[in-house]
Amino acid sequence: MNKATYDGGRPNREDLQHRRRRRYDLDRRGNVTGDAVLTQSETQYDADSNVTMVITKDRFHDETATGELGNATTAPKARVSYTTAYYDAVNRADGQR
Repeated sequence: MNKATYDGGRPNREDLQHRRRRRYDLDRRGNVTGDAVLTQSETQYDADSNVTMVITKDRFHDETATGELGNATTAPKARVSYTTAYYDAVNRADGQR
C-alpha cells in the first residue's frame, strides 16, 4: 500500500508499506504509525515548485520497528540517500548532485 502527503497539491512524501490495511483502517491513510514502512521518499521544492531535493529511505532488512523511517542509528533503521538539483534564474536545471 502506498501513502502520500501533499504540500499545496505537490507530493512531498510517499511511503510504501508492507502491512495490509483493513477496511476500517482506511481513515488513517496519511498516518504510518504501526506500519512496516519499506521505502520512504521525501521531496523538497523551491519557491518556483522545482524539485530541489529528494530524500529516499530504504528499511534495513532486519528492522522490526514500525512507523516513519529513521536513519542508520534511529529506529526504524534505514539507509538514507539524497539527490539534489539546482536551477538557474530562468528555472533551467543547472546540475544534479
